[in-house]
Amino acid sequence: MKILIKALKIIGLALLMFFLLLIGWWFIPERTPGFENEVPLVFIAGRHDYTTPWVLIEQYYQEISAPTKELIFFENSAHFPFFEEPRKFSRVITESLQGID
Repeated sequence: MKILIKALKIIGLALLMFFLLLIGWWFIPERTPGFENEVPLVFIAGRHDYTTPWVLIEQYYQEISAPTKELIFFENSAHFPFFEEPRKFSRVITESLQGID
């Protein structure tokens, strides 16, 4: 019985987190008509990331507006490109920061 209660608590928490993320997705300022970002944006994503799927990042990138924006994929990474491809990550960050005044 204790195992069942523990499992239900975990499932309930997971469902609550999913629901909060779903609500957050629809109420982020960038999805508000007329919202304009005033800063440059750089999106970095691993192609094998199942925590934050690249398809959603790509969709968000298409929807958001900014003075400049860049979407960079790490083909051999999942959720932690800075650990999985550290040299490429360092190079990408350095190059991205050079273009910002």
